[in-house]
Amino acid sequence: MAPPHSIVHLPNGHNLTVTPVFGGLYFKANELSNNNNSPFPPGWTIVINSDDEDDYDLQDPSSTGEEGSAGLDDGSDAVTRQTRRHTVHRFKKPTLRGDHLYISSISQPSGNEFNPIRSPSRQIAMMMWASLWWYFHQPAPDTEVTTRASAKTPAGGKPRGEWRININREGIFKGRVVLPKLERMGLIASEESCVGVGDERQGDGWRNMFVSRRHFWQLDARIYLFTLPSTSHSPYPGNTPHSSRPGSPSGALESTAGHGPQPSLVNSAVSGAAAAANNSGGGGGADSPSTLRSPGTPHAHHTHHSVSGPFHSTSHLPTYYPPPPPQYVYTADGTRHPLRPKPPRQGETFYTRYIPSLGQYLSFRVASASDKPAPHRGPVGQGGAGMQGTSGLGGSSSNVGVLGVPRKEPAGGGGGNGGGGGGPRGSGESSVVTSPANSNPALRHGVQHHGSGSMSDSVLPTLAGLALGGPSAHSTAGMCDTDLLHRWMNDARVARFWGENGPREHQEKFLDNALRSRHSFPVIGCWDGRPFGYFEIYWVKEDGLARRMGGDVRDYDRGFHCLVGEQEFRGAHRVKVWLSALVHYCWLADNRTESVMLEPRVDNEKLKLYLEDVGFFKEREVTFPHKQSNLMKIRRDAWVCPEL
Repeated sequence: MAPPHSIVHLPNGHNLTVTPVFGGLYFKANELSNNNNSPFPPGWTIVINSDDEDDYDLQDPSSTGEEGSAGLDDGSDAVTRQTRRHTVHRFKKPTLRGDHLYISSISQPSGNEFNPIRSPSRQIAMMMWASLWWYFHQPAPDTEVTTRASAKTPAGGKPRGEWRININREGIFKGRVVLPKLERMGLIASEESCVGVGDERQGDGWRNMFVSRRHFWQLDARIYLFTLPSTSHSPYPGNTPHSSRPGSPSGALESTAGHGPQPSLVNSAVSGAAAAANNSGGGGGADSPSTLRSPGTPHAHHTHHSVSGPFHSTSHLPTYYPPPPPQYVYTADGTRHPLRPKPPRQGETFYTRYIPSLGQYLSFRVASASDKPAPHRGPVGQGGAGMQGTSGLGGSSSNVGVLGVPRKEPAGGGGGNGGGGGGPRGSGESSVVTSPANSNPALRHGVQHHGSGSMSDSVLPTLAGLALGGPSAHSTAGMCDTDLLHRWMNDARVARFWGENGPREHQEKFLDNALRSRHSFPVIGCWDGRPFGYFEIYWVKEDGLARRMGGDVRDYDRGFHCLVGEQEFRGAHRVKVWLSALVHYCWLADNRTESVMLEPRVDNEKLKLYLEDVGFFKEREVTFPHKQSNLMKIRRDAWVCPEL
């Protein structure tokens, strides 16, 4: 079973506590007490068990989860399966195809503060998605399958099945329309892709539903995550988080004495901590975490940097919109390509995900030409924004943090050897040793909340807030994106491959050109809100790469260039995490994208190995005027999941 009180970190910054109960697991929404707009009911229970199937026969290709993994000896269409012996037991760890799940009960929130859910089906889908998010973060089962045909095949050469979990028509899924709606929303699937002749009132045709790992990780979380609006008669302002309200169970307006600092005191403390960053362009002190409704929520006093994140919606509805139908235009050289949608805005975070193996949130935002640093108002891991290295995985949940405002707990060491880079000038090992001379952390860092994530926790100044633990701690704090590029591009290692070294004016023009590009956009990668690298995501069809591929490019193929700029965020595992995350974003951004490409220079063997580790393959070499490159490619149908 899952360990008691394990924490599920959702990509929008909300957290769930998962507790084993009899026959299943109970999911508790932590944010119901920390934010006024929680996306979930107080809790729900899933029943999950495992079904051992002996004599598993893969002569039927559909029984493997892979097409053509094993064929019939006689080539006929008549497929027979052996009689299976079913042994059902409680869930201990994931199995390849034997796990069964359904939601058995839901605890609804009080109607005194939240309006009733307008779409119960969407709420069920959200709970189902969150449950699957937990499930597919569990250790993956062995995908090798022993069949009658492969009984004598040695380990390592046996056919591989696809990890999937079965969805039972039980509990709240017994309704006649629930499973069909979940299937229409793309959350579950069935191999029985026929109308059927059975009685739909009896659920015929909806009994063999499942979700595969490969399918789940290509579902955009914005389809399923949304928030519940407060009731119009609630005594609390719309942007007042629950944690800043009285602790009385009745929710009545009472004195806050004895319940921690009042909201104004919390705001003042955080504002004072960020005052120096404010004076240097760091963002508004009033925009402290305690004034946020949810990660990414804009505030009236935000600068142009403070745009909404990928999950924020003032209407409390899912924020996913399908890509538009194609309209074709031509480039100046006559290349016909689809009209591209506008990228996210400057400073906008468009991808965020908690990385369990590192205890940190990885996020990508659009670079900004502003001379003020882009504040981070998204979720951070247990170690907190501005803290060096990584943190443990147990205990507290993540909070919403402001870049440069560290949490109380110091974190363990990070960094390591390695790091990858690839840019228009070339591709290579492009990590940068952080310079103590570039940091002035004592002027920019103050205090932050700690513990379980309650905004009403005590706010205490710490030595960690003074960044006395190391010369490179918080070295990017207070730096705008142009300054980050100036610092990174002028490192000798980066300059060797990118060729964009020079005075600050040069990087300023470089970033301006990147923001004006119609087929690409510049990206800053962050760990817990701390910038670590620069990337460019582009459409291949209009790029110079396409002209060197002889027309072997599809309309929605994408590519990216990469540069790791901070020494402490190097390391083979981190590289694989952000590489796979960028690929993950490309799949989510447009379902029509079938391939993602990179063109690192041929002498960059390290990056080539990293790419192969996350599923890329070398198709061939490509000759540019300034470099000879390996054309590395990954296809959607071969991709399984991002690095966790």
